[in-house]
Amino acid sequence: MEMRRKFVLVTAAVGVGVTVAVVVLLATEWAELAPPELPDWGIPVYVAIQIGLPAAAATWMWRTLSRQMEATPRQPARTHQITWGLIAGAYAITAIFGSPAVQSESTRWAVSEYKRVKATGSSRVFEQHPYIWTYAAVPIAPGVIVSYHEYQLDGLYGFGGFDLSIWYVVGAKSLGGIPLWLS
Repeated sequence: MEMRRKFVLVTAAVGVGVTVAVVVLLATEWAELAPPELPDWGIPVYVAIQIGLPAAAATWMWRTLSRQMEATPRQPARTHQITWGLIAGAYAITAIFGSPAVQSESTRWAVSEYKRVKATGSSRVFEQHPYIWTYAAVPIAPGVIVSYHEYQLDGLYGFGGFDLSIWYVVGAKSLGGIPLWLS
């Protein structure tokens, strides 16, 4: 029975979180509030809304259902406290060290790619290039980080969107991204 209860909680929380994320993304696109149209100060707010609202909705669903499903409150076992403490510690280490590592890796890649493109003598590399900016890097699990970054390396070589990365203490590796704009 306990496993079924956890499955229902996880399924409901993930379902609500994904639904809210899709609704927020569609609403911001419909209202034309995507990062290319926003001022610089609005982009962190946009990222916070894109990540915060789905996370808040999933947390709310989890807490509401767990309160309703729990017939009698129980004290957590010592092993659960230790497990949650280790997870919280790993999450904190990812936030403190992993987020800057992911930002550095994204910037390092963009700078090396800009140098490569500029060395080809492309006529599309203008005086204002490169534009490289990471607005947020948020750990979603220990070792897993979602970031929002943009780069414009030449006239037709740019990206702005969310990127999922894994941080493994000695480096970071991008698993892929969801572009909000490309050039």
